[in-house]
This record gives sequence, structure tokens and C-alpha cells, in this order.
Amino acid sequence: MIPATILLPLGTIVEGVCLERETHWIGVAMGIAIASTGLQIATTGVYTYTAECYKPQSPELGSILNFGRQLFSFSMGFYAIPFAERIGVQDAWIAMAMVNFAFSLPLVVLFFKGAAWRQWLGDPKFHWDL
Repeated sequence: MIPATILLPLGTIVEGVCLERETHWIGVAMGIAIASTGLQIATTGVYTYTAECYKPQSPELGSILNFGRQLFSFSMGFYAIPFAERIGVQDAWIAMAMVNFAFSLPLVVLFFKGAAWRQWLGDPKFHWDL
């Protein structure tokens, strides 16, 4: 999760700076590639973590994670251009990178404290017979 926490905001900032300064298209593409790598690491890590820790509940957890991802993706994507028109592309992309970073921080904490929290909370009671 630590590489994802760094790569996703970094790639978003690179993309925003390159768009604002109208650099060569490869700069924007590299920013998107860095951010996409971080996003893929985070997504794979979260899905694997939940499926391994809560095997009987993994279908429901996958649905909840997808719903949360769609809400976040819609709101970021829907308001990105109006936000960029208001404050500038570079500043808007930096703000979105900071939002991504803020949402990633709990995952890093979960990386270190997750086992203790699962032990403290106990096993979920639904679908345990599966």
C-alpha cells in the first residue's frame, strides 16, 4: 500500500503540471501511467486483503468496494473540469492528488494495524456457514 500511496498522487500531480504548462504529450501520458500504476496497486491490494481476511464475506465486500470506487470516481471525474476551469488545471490536479493521498492514508494504517484490529473485533457473524 505504501507504493500506491506515493505513486497515485505523484502521477496525478505530474499530469496536472504537464497539462497546465502544455508540455509534450508524453509528460501527460507518463503522469497517467504513474497514477494508474498506483491505482492498480491499491485496488489489487485492497481486494486481496479483504478477500483473504474475510473469505466467506468476500462477494459482499467486493460489491461494497466497487460501489465506493464508483461513487468516488464519479464525483472526481464529474467535477474535475469545472473545478479546473475555476482554479486552473495544475491546482485542481494537485488538490485531487491530495484527496487521493488522504484516502490512501487509512490503508497504510490498515497495513500495520489490520491484524490487531481483526483480532480485537472478532469474526463477522454473517455467511460464516459458507
